[in-house]
Amino acid sequence: MNCKHKILFFSFLLFFFLPFISKALNEPVLHCAQIEVNGNVKISWTHSTDMSDFSKYVVYYSLDGVTYTYFQEVTTADVLSATHNTIDARDGTQYYYRVDAVSSAGVAYPSNVVHTMKLQLVNPNNGLALLSWDAPADVLLPTYSTNYEVYRKFDWNYDFVFIAGVRGNSYVDTAIVCGDQVSYHVVLSSVSPNLIDGNCKNRSQVEKDTFYDRNQPIQPTLDSVSINFANNRIGLGWTFQNDTNEINAVIIYYLDDGGFWVDIDTVYGFHQTYWEDPDRNPNDGVYRYRIALLDQCLNASTMTTQQNTIIVTGALDVCTRIAQLTWNAYESMRNGMGKYVIYYSQDGGPLQYSGEVNASSTTYSLPGLVPNTTYKVIVRAVNTSGMITATSSAFEFLFEATETNDFAYLKNVTVVDNSYIAVNVLTSGDTLPFAYSKWYRSVGNATNFSLIRTQSYNGGAVYSIEDHDVEVEKQAYYYKVELINECDAVLATSNISHNIVLTGEGTDAKLNNLQWLSYGTWDEGVSTYAVYRKLQTDTVFVKIDDLVPEYAMYYSDDVSELFEFGSDFIYYVVAIPNPGLLNPRDDMSVSNQITAKQKPTTYIPNAFNPAREYNSTFKPINSFVDTKNYLFTIWTRNGQMVFQTRDPYLGWDGTHEGKNSPMGVYIYHVKYLYPDGTPYEAKGMVTLVR
Repeated sequence: MNCKHKILFFSFLLFFFLPFISKALNEPVLHCAQIEVNGNVKISWTHSTDMSDFSKYVVYYSLDGVTYTYFQEVTTADVLSATHNTIDARDGTQYYYRVDAVSSAGVAYPSNVVHTMKLQLVNPNNGLALLSWDAPADVLLPTYSTNYEVYRKFDWNYDFVFIAGVRGNSYVDTAIVCGDQVSYHVVLSSVSPNLIDGNCKNRSQVEKDTFYDRNQPIQPTLDSVSINFANNRIGLGWTFQNDTNEINAVIIYYLDDGGFWVDIDTVYGFHQTYWEDPDRNPNDGVYRYRIALLDQCLNASTMTTQQNTIIVTGALDVCTRIAQLTWNAYESMRNGMGKYVIYYSQDGGPLQYSGEVNASSTTYSLPGLVPNTTYKVIVRAVNTSGMITATSSAFEFLFEATETNDFAYLKNVTVVDNSYIAVNVLTSGDTLPFAYSKWYRSVGNATNFSLIRTQSYNGGAVYSIEDHDVEVEKQAYYYKVELINECDAVLATSNISHNIVLTGEGTDAKLNNLQWLSYGTWDEGVSTYAVYRKLQTDTVFVKIDDLVPEYAMYYSDDVSELFEFGSDFIYYVVAIPNPGLLNPRDDMSVSNQITAKQKPTTYIPNAFNPAREYNSTFKPINSFVDTKNYLFTIWTRNGQMVFQTRDPYLGWDGTHEGKNSPMGVYIYHVKYLYPDGTPYEAKGMVTLVR
């Protein structure tokens, strides 16, 4: 072949293979078009997968996404960004960009198209900012973040602050400002190790407007109008229903003598939720109050429904030692009135519970007045949830009568044999005779007492009854005793006491959670609550903890380490008094017994090797399995039983009648009962390996 023919031949080969050779260079991937502070647009891309034939990058832009104009070349393969610095995109004009990777042969490989994000801001002049924007590309790259980032800047801010991550293309911001300018921009990030710094941002232009919050704020909730027992001042408590950023102040109103609502004070700050009236004496009459909220833009809410003070009056019956109390109804209690609870103090002492009446009643008989004693009585209105209360003014009086010194004191109310309740009362009967005693019981509360027994005077001081008409595991029973003279007048009324109701259950976390009704009727108070437990395999109870009263009424017993002792855990609680004149330590009160059950679990392996140190015994891995109903058997495939046990934690060692059983497949059978009586049964095969 002559030289001319060789040149033509190699030219033909080059022409034929050139497209395939140049195809080693691939299209770059354009990630971001970021509008910068000065309005320039910075674009970022990742390079081709094979740069062996790279010549340059050529960057184009377009205003319509159709016709593109060249504006820059990049001849260094590692430079993966360019800045379009002859434009100002801050005006919202949308710019489209494309980057071509060009090979040494002049073949161009165009990237995908990315455009600047255009942010739309609508201000409806109601305190809201309505934001919307478009995606930076028709098809989003997998490197893009799943959320658009929304940034906001108030006039007083130094820089923009991130406020939300949004999956969609719109966001509604609450701009709680009063005639201030607010600016926004939106960012969508792309994260790739091939990008400069590992990431880039598609950032929109900044949009701003002046916002006004002209919305009327949501009114606060007036919880109660109450009288402070300590200083005899009227106090108002409230809660807020809306964002605390909107709260500027609460305006206090009261109804004057002319029937007009007069604002009497303004309380500033969202942290202020209580106020006391320095000017009105609660004993002068019933006062009515309302409040309204003033937000940061000085918009006022509507006033709340009025609530009022409670004034208590009374009449004394010296013969029966009773104070007949009357009060005005509490109006517009939040969430509805539940009841009135009556408390009293003697000679300046602490308040004591006396009793309660339903929400429709405004009278009460305070019994057992002690002669020559000064009383203060208050009535507390309680809502249906028991969470909100309003306290009355104090009704103060001196009960003047002849002192008789009769008394009756309930020593304890205790559950016996988990079946009945024993009640013991200490009286003055060893020194001051009485005719008989009346024993009262109320089921579930300390209000609705019924006479259950009378008992004749026997010359002693201590009297007892057994109450068998009870369900000690389900109900609290309240007791009190009256001492009656020959004229059927009440000489003395005991304190009110009740049994301890213990409840509880096991949890999936291997905890037995116990709770009980506190025993709070001893004069000296409760010293400790002792918790007793009996395992399913035990015959006696064991004390497992002593709890001081302020941390009592709830106990969580971790039984995760006791999985080998069955599923049933039996508990009871004992209240032990602080020893005093009327209560020696043996006046303890015992609760009912409960059984907390843990659900058994079983895992069964499929092979074992008696010759190894580990996995040498085949047994189900049991937790909290009842030992009374368990059966585990091993059979050969020919039906011969080679092992049987009723111990949930005993396994087969691969022998039968003292000899090693041959290798092979055996059949196992496990069965027992769950605590609720549901049967558990598992059958399968296990391989004996030697």
